[in-house]
Amino acid sequence: MLKTRVAVLGLDGCSWRYLSKLLRDGALPRLKHLVGSSKCFRAYLRAFPPSTPPSWSSILTGVNPGKHGIFDFMHFIKSELRERLTNSLDLEHPRIYEMLAMLGIKSVMINPIPSYPLIKVPNTYVITHKFFTPKPSWYPESMGRFAKELISDESSEGSDFESVLEYAVSDVSRYLGVIEELLSRLEWSLFWINLNYPDSYLHRTDSESAFLRTNIYEMRLYGLIDKVIKLLLDHSDYLIIVSDHGFSHYRYVVNVNTYLHRAGFVSITGEGGLSEFWEHLGHGEKGVIRVSANNPLLKFILNTPGLRKLVNPVKAIYEKLVGRPVRLREYSVDVSNSRAFLLSAYSHGIVVKDEGITNDLINSLKKLEGIKAIYVANEVFKGPYLSRGCDLYVEPDYEGGYTLGSNKVKGVVIREKHNNNHHPNGILLLYGDGVRRYDELPTLPNYLVTNLVMYLLNQPLSHVADGTELLSKVVEDRSRGLKYENYLSKWRVIKRLNKVRL
Repeated sequence: MLKTRVAVLGLDGCSWRYLSKLLRDGALPRLKHLVGSSKCFRAYLRAFPPSTPPSWSSILTGVNPGKHGIFDFMHFIKSELRERLTNSLDLEHPRIYEMLAMLGIKSVMINPIPSYPLIKVPNTYVITHKFFTPKPSWYPESMGRFAKELISDESSEGSDFESVLEYAVSDVSRYLGVIEELLSRLEWSLFWINLNYPDSYLHRTDSESAFLRTNIYEMRLYGLIDKVIKLLLDHSDYLIIVSDHGFSHYRYVVNVNTYLHRAGFVSITGEGGLSEFWEHLGHGEKGVIRVSANNPLLKFILNTPGLRKLVNPVKAIYEKLVGRPVRLREYSVDVSNSRAFLLSAYSHGIVVKDEGITNDLINSLKKLEGIKAIYVANEVFKGPYLSRGCDLYVEPDYEGGYTLGSNKVKGVVIREKHNNNHHPNGILLLYGDGVRRYDELPTLPNYLVTNLVMYLLNQPLSHVADGTELLSKVVEDRSRGLKYENYLSKWRVIKRLNKVRL
C-alpha cells in the first residue's frame, strides 16, 4: 500500500493581496491553474500578533503560543526585566516533523522556525540556514552536501527592494536542483520547505506599488517558485502553501510608548534609542540631524490635525536644503521605573508591572487613535506558558491604515507615514482530493496547519492540539475520526539530550 505524502511550501509574509497580483500578472501560471481547480481549498490564515517566531511556531506545532511558549523574537524574563533572543530550546511543544519522528515516520524539513540550535532527531533530514540562523546546520551528516549548495554569501543580498529581489532569484535557482534531488532520492512522508520571501524584500520598500504592479525580478523569482510548486506537486498527494502572516500598506504609525509616556505610565532613559546607538557605532545613517519633539514649530504642527500632513513635505524640503537626513529624536524605555510599556512592535504586547493599574491602562489605550482593541493575555492565548508573554495585547486598526511603531519614545504619538508592514491575515492553500471549496475565503487560525497535515497523513494529533474542530471546514470526509498522542514527555527528553550535546 502506498503511503500518503504531503508537501508544504512556506512563503514568509505572503498575503492574498500580494499573491493575487502575481497570479493576475502571470508570474505563477501553474499555481493559477491549481487555485482555479475544484480540488483547491483556500483561506486566510490568521496570526495575532503577526510576527514570524510565534506564528511559524504555531503553524509547525499545531498549538497556540500559550502552549508552545514562543511569543516574540525576544524572550522577556519578567523577574529580571531583561530580554534574550528566542531559540528552539524555548519550544515547549515538538514541531510536526519532530512528532512524526517519534512515530518512526520520515520527513524532510528545510528552514524550520525557530531555526537554532538544530534539534537532532532520528527519521528526519533537516537543513537550516535562513530565518535568524547564526550558522548553517544540518542533520544527518549526509545532508551537508545539499546544505552547501544552498548556502551563499548573503552579504551580497543588498538592502533595497530590487537588489534583494535580484538576490532572491539566484537564491531560489539554487533551491530548484536541491529540491528535485531530495524529493526523488529520500524516503519521506512530509516534505516541508520555508522561504523568506516575499517578507525579506517587502520590508525594503514603503511604496504601495509593491502590491499593485509586478516587476521583472518578481516575474523571474515566482517563475522559479512556480517550478518548485510543480516539483512538490509531482511527488506528493497533497500540496499546502502557507504563510506566517500577510503584508499590507499603511498610512499611519502608532507610537504606543510615546502615548504611555505622556499618560504617565512610561519613564524614559536619558540615552538615545536604538537607531542612535547604531549611528554611534558607525552602522547607521551618516550625518543625521536629530530634532526634539519639543521643538516649538514641530510641536505646533503635530498638535494641529490639519497641519500634520505638512510634516513630511516640510521635512523633505529641509533635508534638500541642508543635504542631511532629519530624524526625530527617540529615547529608550526605562523598564525599571516604568509602570507599563510596550515590549516590542512585533510582540504587540504590553508588560504591566502593577496589576492595580490594568483597568486604567486599558481604558486609556481604548481612547488612542488607531487602536482597534486591547486584550488581556488569556483572551488571546490559552496554555501553561502565558507568563512568558505580555499582560495585555494591542491590536491596531489594520484596515483603517494603522500599524504599530517601534517601542521607543519619540514624542509623536500618531505619525502619518506611508509604510509596508505585517498584517494578521496570511495565506493557506491546500490542493488535493476531498477538500472543500468556498466562494468567500474563510479565516482560520495558524495552528490548524500541522493538525491538518497530521490528519492527511492519518497520524495521531497532539493531545493538546488546538482548533481540531475546524478540520471539518477544510476536508469533506471526516469518517475515520481523529487520533491523539501525548508527545510532550518524549519531547522534554529530546530537548534535554540536545542541551547536553550543546
